[in-house]
Amino acid sequence: MFVAKYVLFFLVAFLIGLAAGLLFLFPGNVLITNDILPAIPPAQEASFSLENAPSQSLRGKLISLNGDVYWQSRTATTSSPLTPNTILQQGENITTGTSGTITIAFDNIVNVNLLPNSDLDLIQTLPSSMVFNQNQGVVTYTPKSFPVSVRNRHLLIKINPGQAVVSLNPDLPALTIDVKKGSVSVAYNNLQYHTVYQTIDQGHSFNFNDSSRVGIIR
Repeated sequence: MFVAKYVLFFLVAFLIGLAAGLLFLFPGNVLITNDILPAIPPAQEASFSLENAPSQSLRGKLISLNGDVYWQSRTATTSSPLTPNTILQQGENITTGTSGTITIAFDNIVNVNLLPNSDLDLIQTLPSSMVFNQNQGVVTYTPKSFPVSVRNRHLLIKINPGQAVVSLNPDLPALTIDVKKGSVSVAYNNLQYHTVYQTIDQGHSFNFNDSSRVGIIR
C-alpha cells in the first residue's frame, strides 16, 4: 500500500511538472504568424560635391565684365582670369584688378557690382539666404526680393531690398556704408563685448572703425 501511494504521488508530480513545462514553452498569449516584417531600407548617404555647389543654390550670371577680373573656383587653389561665359557659384571668390569691374546677377534676388581692387567671397547663394564676405574694395549690393548679408571684418551687415555701397580699404580700419535706397542693419561687438545693433536709413551713411569697434551714422 505504501509503495502504491508513493508511485501515485510520483505520477501526479510528474504530470504537473510536464503541464507547467508545456505552458512555459507554448504560452497561450503568444501569437505565431507567418507574416514577413517589411524590410528596412538602407540609409542614404549624404552627397557632397567639391566641384559643384548644392543644387538649390543660385548661380551667378555675368551682366558686365571689364578689365582684369579674376575668379577662384571651388576646386582651385589660385585665381585665374574670368571669362564672359563663366557661371559663378557658391563657395567661389571674385577679385578685380586696377582696371577691373564686374556686375553679377543672381536670378531676380540680387545684383552685385565690384569696382577696381575689390575682393569678394560668395559664401552662400541660397535664394532666401545670400551671404557674402567682402575682403576689400567698393561693392554695390542691390537686393530685389530678399535681404542679403555681408560680413566685413568684425561687422555684420544686412542689406534690405534697395541698394547700398560698402567701401573697405584693407590698409585702414575704417569702413563705410552708403545707403542709396531702402535700409541697412548692422551688428557688432564693441570692445566691452556688448552687442550693438544699428539701422541706417536711405540717404544716410555709416562709418565703422574696426580697431575701436565704434560705428557712427551720418
